[in-house]
Order: sequence, then C-alpha cells, then structure tokens
Amino acid sequence: MCAYYYTCIVSLIICVTIYGCCTKRDCIGTDDLNWIVFRDFSAEELDSIKIYETGVLMLPGIVVDSMEIYNNPATYGIDPVKRILLPKGISLQYHYKVVLLSTGAVYLISDFEAIQDNCNTGFLCFDFYERLASYRVNGVKQNFAEIVIKR
Repeated sequence: MCAYYYTCIVSLIICVTIYGCCTKRDCIGTDDLNWIVFRDFSAEELDSIKIYETGVLMLPGIVVDSMEIYNNPATYGIDPVKRILLPKGISLQYHYKVVLLSTGAVYLISDFEAIQDNCNTGFLCFDFYERLASYRVNGVKQNFAEIVIKR
C-alpha cells in the first residue's frame, strides 16, 4: 500500500515538473526571428527580395552577408499580411537592408532593442526569454515582437 502512494506522489511530481513549466512555448524570442512580416504588399512585389546584413560596431555599413529570395513559395498569409521565411535568422547584432527587386523599394532595419520577459508563467514556472522590444524601419521606431514592414 505504501509503494502505491509513493508511486502516485512520484508520478505527480514528474507531471508537475514536465507540464508545469512552459519551456518557452508560443513565445517569439530574439532567437526565433526567422521571417519578416510585410503588410499591404502584393505577392508580385514580394516574389524577389534581396536582404543585406551590414555591420554595426565592427565594419559599420559594410555588407557582411546577403540573402536572396526568389519566387518564394514560403510566402503565406492572407492580405494584407504576408510572411517571408528567411534562409537565415535575423541577428540583433546587425542592421539589414531589404530591397524589393520588383519595385526597387528599400527598407533599412536597424537599432534593435531586446528585453527580458516572462513566458507562459504558471505553477512552479519561472521561465524568462529575450524578446524584441523595438527596432527602426527607415528611421521610424516600431514596437513589435517580430519584424514588420508596412507600406
């Protein structure tokens, strides 16, 4: 009988440990910036994009890396919002120049700021993560947890 109670208590502790903490589920952190959200753009405008990654502290303004996205099948979303999945995640250590090749439009993304935040707090859960607090697009401050470019 005592072994039965012991097994129940151990099982309860295991369940609380596994399911009580959130393990950062459904929280978009700075390490999850794998897409750019475009608002009020047509699919034709977004079918060819070039993104330049430039240095900030070391080699400011010098292109460090670039990504090209052509006829992107990963464009999804209903108008007016489209998400473009990137082959490489956004790093807060760099600035980005996004060029829509079909229109020639240029968007400069810079000055990233991140903060520590709670994620799915619950019973016995004290999980924190770093999320994007703000950034600038063409000099205008944006306060979103993901990268959003508006027309």
